[in-house]
Formats: sequence, structure tokens, C-alpha cells
Amino acid sequence: MFMCGMTLRRGAPFEADFVGSLIHGRTSGSFQSWRPKEDMQRDVFLGIFIGWLSWLFDPGLIAQGVGAAILNGGMGILLGILLLFANVLVAGLTILILRFIASWGGPFSNIFGRVGADTFARFMGLVLLPISLWATINGILTLMSIGVF
Repeated sequence: MFMCGMTLRRGAPFEADFVGSLIHGRTSGSFQSWRPKEDMQRDVFLGIFIGWLSWLFDPGLIAQGVGAAILNGGMGILLGILLLFANVLVAGLTILILRFIASWGGPFSNIFGRVGADTFARFMGLVLLPISLWATINGILTLMSIGVF
């Protein structure tokens, strides 16, 4: 809920700005002059957004897909790390595919992308805030029903 609220308020969560700046700062000078820091931060935010949607689609993706493998013992730790890396890689490839499809519009998609980036981010915060509120309340009620609270 916090990330959705910050996205609605600021246009991006703090984590996306921090990680995007960190990644951009570690790239070569020619890459930094070609690609602005704001674009890198936007790409990280899109990755976080894909993570939110994949968690909503399959909440057990990380817990069962990665966590269960890690808890299996020796080789499970290696397999869990590989599965986590694979999940991050698939999210990154999804962003690359979406950016490639968006590039088909040529200069028009570039204009609309720059103008609408902040509005789109705030809209995603607005859309995901009630969903995250629902998921939080659902989780609390489930924990109450099994006697945790």
C-alpha cells in the first residue's frame, strides 16, 4: 500500500528512483550520455509494476517457486537463486518487449511517452491502491480466521 500511495503522490516509489539512479551511475559514460537517468528510473518502475501484477496474478510465485526450492537443501539453494534470477530476467525481458512494441509508433510514441509517463505512473498508483488495500485486508482477515491475530 505504501508503494502505491507514494506512486500516486510522487509519480514513482522511492525504491524505483533509488535503484534506477544506482544502476545508471554504474554504467559507462557513453551510456549515461545516451540514456538519461529518468529513463532508467522509469524502466525500474515498470519492472516494479510488472512485479506487482505478477504477484497479483500468482501470489505464490516467489514464495513457492523460489522459497520452496531454497528450503530443499544444498542444491535447492542454488536452484532457488537461479529461479529468482530467472524471474527477474523474465520481468526485464517483458519490459524490453513492451518498449519495443511502443517504439513502433516512431516519434509519436516518443512524444506521448515523455508527456504521459508521470500521468501513467500516478494512474497506476491510483489503480493499484484499492487492490493493495483489498489484498492487505484479505490477508489480515485470513490470518484472523486461522488464529494468528
